[in-house]
Amino acid sequence: MDLTLSGINGADDLLFINKFRDSCRKYRKDGLIDIDKHLKHKFCYKIYRLEDLIPKLGSSVPPKRQAVYNIASFKNRDREKTIGLNTFPIKENTLLIVAKRIVHYRKYFSSSSCGYVLLFNRNVFLNTAIFEQVIINKKVRKNSVTPYLYLNDWQANLLSEIFECILREHQDIDQQMQEMIAIKILKLLIHCDRLYSEAALIAEGKSFNSPIEKFLELIEI
Repeated sequence: MDLTLSGINGADDLLFINKFRDSCRKYRKDGLIDIDKHLKHKFCYKIYRLEDLIPKLGSSVPPKRQAVYNIASFKNRDREKTIGLNTFPIKENTLLIVAKRIVHYRKYFSSSSCGYVLLFNRNVFLNTAIFEQVIINKKVRKNSVTPYLYLNDWQANLLSEIFECILREHQDIDQQMQEMIAIKILKLLIHCDRLYSEAALIAEGKSFNSPIEKFLELIEI
């Protein structure tokens, strides 16, 4: 993957949003949209504020899957979200984790949605001093993780600071900022990992199907 196509300027960000929206509209009738099949747009990461993104996407996004990791944080209450087999309400300070290739959707977006969404793949860590082994066991990469947490204000504010830092670095086209962004994404992963550990949600009754997880890992290899 060409790392120069990582989405570090406003024009490319807008182009990605428009292509994503058009793919969802065009292939909605398929029932489940394979984004990787229809959206030919290379990137290492994308980050948006929900209040900027949702008006451009429209009020709903059909069921979809994509070979990227998705971390989202909602500051305020919103409608239901479905990730895999889990359907749950978006409450104040909700953290969402969507592993690669997991189906997820929302029937309607609230116009008052506020927060952040980060999409990234393993290539964001290429050409940096961060080895993939450092992040390979992070819980947020596992399909067996319950895909949401309800945070307290302190936890949510801590994640918001990291999201805002990534957004600031995102505006700089300096190649050195690419490594800084990778470090900040790693920091976000570490904090999410700790939150899940504290919540003790990695339990036998709170998982997706483990054979499916192993199958998806084999596909990635």
